[in-house]
This record gives sequence, C-alpha cells and structure tokens, in this order.
Amino acid sequence: ATSQLLVADGAHVVIAGRTESKLVDHAARLAPLAEESGGSIRYRACDALDEDAIKGLVEMTAEPTGRVDMACNIVGGAVGGAPILRHTVDALEQTLRKNITSAYLLLRHAGAAMVRQGGGSFVAISSMQAHQSAPMFGAYCASKAGLEMFCKVAADELGEHGVRVNCVRPGLPDTDAPQGKGNN
Repeated sequence: ATSQLLVADGAHVVIAGRTESKLVDHAARLAPLAEESGGSIRYRACDALDEDAIKGLVEMTAEPTGRVDMACNIVGGAVGGAPILRHTVDALEQTLRKNITSAYLLLRHAGAAMVRQGGGSFVAISSMQAHQSAPMFGAYCASKAGLEMFCKVAADELGEHGVRVNCVRPGLPDTDAPQGKGNN
C-alpha cells in the first residue's frame, strides 16, 4: 500500500524484501501506475539485516535522481511468543534485530545520503505494542518501544540537517504476517 501511494504521486520507488518473486509481481502490478504518474517502480531482493545489501539498496534508490528523499522501514515482527520466563535469548535477540537493527541499518545509509543532500525523510513502522503490554510478546513490545526511542534520538540528531525521522503506528496490516503465514 505504501509503495502504491508513492508511485501514484509520481515518486521513483524501490521496494525491497527477501522474496524476489513477490517483488517482481508487485512491481509488475504497479508499473502501469508508475508510467501514468511519471514515477517509477523498481525492486531489489535483499535481507534488511545485511548491511552491504542495504548499502547497495540505498545506492540503487539514488540512481534515477541522484537523491534519496525518503526511506521507509517496514521490516519487523516477533520471533515466537512465550511468557517472559520461557522466552529464549535467541528469540529475544532476533526480535530486537528485526525491529531495531533493520531500522538502524537503513537509517545509517539512507540518512547519510539525506544529510549529504540537505534533507529527507525516514519513517519506521512501530506498533501499539510499543506502549501496550501484550502477554507472550514481551520481546516484541520491548523492541517496538526501543525503535520509537531510537527514532526520537535520530530525529534530534538529524533534524538540524533537514532530515525528518518519524515512527508511525498504522495498526494491524492486512497481510499474511499477522495470520502466521509468513512474510517476505
């Protein structure tokens, strides 16, 4: 939905995810809209936790215009659900990496490009669980609260360079992920 709205506004959009076939299909669906609006839609298969891949993604994003005006980190999720006393360290660390480290890596590279060009916007997707307890999902709640504070600090640091950093809580998305069917 995010990419569709941006493409409809004439933006040059790059979508990224781990599953190339899903990216190809989505880009093909949006190609006519991109042509009509004067924007573009491209894709890159990559892992949001692979710093070299993210660096390449940001470089690719800048290709049509020489700029990176916006970056949106929609990566996230929980690795298993369990009571706090039975949650594993591995599941906790994976959840923190999905929700905070992925945002950090994108902001590190896209934000640096935005600072160099004099401005831009970074948006991270949070959750109501950043401020509401969800039994069995302590790691997820903590990671989203941490993401929001990370973005507040980044906004303080990058604002003087014309870079806006925001977190939004859009509610439960209409995707396969909340139904436990996986994501890309």
